[in-house]
Amino acid sequence: FDNPHHQDFKKYVEEKTGVEVHLIDAFNDIAAANSSITPLWVQVPAVLEQVKEIAAQYDKIIAVGYSQGGVIWRGMIESWDNHNVDTFISLASPQHGTADFPPKYLDFVEKKFPDLDEQLHKLAESSKGWKLLDEMLHFVKSFHPLKVAAELMAKLLAKLSLYIPPIQENFAPSNYLLLPAFNNLYLKTKFFPELNNEAGTEKAKSRQKDNFLRLRKLILIGGPDEDVVNPGNQSSLVQNKGQ
Repeated sequence: FDNPHHQDFKKYVEEKTGVEVHLIDAFNDIAAANSSITPLWVQVPAVLEQVKEIAAQYDKIIAVGYSQGGVIWRGMIESWDNHNVDTFISLASPQHGTADFPPKYLDFVEKKFPDLDEQLHKLAESSKGWKLLDEMLHFVKSFHPLKVAAELMAKLLAKLSLYIPPIQENFAPSNYLLLPAFNNLYLKTKFFPELNNEAGTEKAKSRQKDNFLRLRKLILIGGPDEDVVNPGNQSSLVQNKGQ
């Protein structure tokens, strides 16, 4: 909300187009209980309440979401009956999930969570998380019958650990992890399969589809050289066949 770049964006658009820009003040303080790592199934309905108040002032609106904000916007659009969003612009947002840790995400974690490894360990130990991780390890070993380098195994397990329920419930970036080789684990998660219409009742799927198709225009911006989504083509809604 108070990021200088976002404020510059607001000023530039308003000066060049005369269109009023509203920045949503929600889940910003990383140190607060309601921070940007709050699970997305909590963030989406909460932010939507603010958005509806703003949107009610206009006949139609243009939605712009950057990075995780684009995923939140998509969640709001799909759950918002009779919305008045005319155009949705998604900037470097993982609309088809992330298959790796993006560079900016790692930088963010190092600065804000120097003891993240310890925190995740405690979260996983607090439930049946490590049992699930053990099961993942057995699966990985059977998936790779040849000897795998220890660092590659560690990296893979680090990714897979993001599917553990207590981490899903406490760390929003894990909510849109999509590893095609482990689709069975992905489909057990709460948020992204429903957003992608891969889970839920047929009635709910139909409602989400209808709400999404109310958009007049959808603009997805991303690419292989940007440093938010990794790989860059996951900014689209088309599955990355190379992963």
